[in-house]
Amino acid sequence: MPVRIGRDVSLKSMRVKSSGSNKRYSTISFILFTIFLLYVFSFQLARADPGYPSIPIQNFSNFTCVAGVGSVILTGYIINGDTAFKAIFLKMLVLDSQGNVIATGYGNISDVKPHETTPFDAIARFSGNFSSCTIQIDNAIPK
Repeated sequence: MPVRIGRDVSLKSMRVKSSGSNKRYSTISFILFTIFLLYVFSFQLARADPGYPSIPIQNFSNFTCVAGVGSVILTGYIINGDTAFKAIFLKMLVLDSQGNVIATGYGNISDVKPHETTPFDAIARFSGNFSSCTIQIDNAIPK
């Protein structure tokens, strides 16, 4: 059926006939998509290992927190308990006067022997005013 637009233009409606090759492509696409889904769902869920959940560290001592150029540096000592560690990973929190965390930094200590007092440092990128810093053990690898 012709469609008239304006006075002199005439368009005929067009029909596109489906060929067998389109069906073949959709079947192949469906098969590949199914294989992809089977592949994705064949993975087992990863489970996080809490590592060493109860880290027997006795104490942090003599730590100070000072502002550097574009950073905050925390230094101090850790007094280890009965367990030797390959590495202890530290997390430093920089706090404002209300106790809100305004920056986070990290440090680590290697080869910590039992009952040893070991110096450490941690650094956070931050420039501005802060009130205090805290240090905590983020993770540890026992020997």
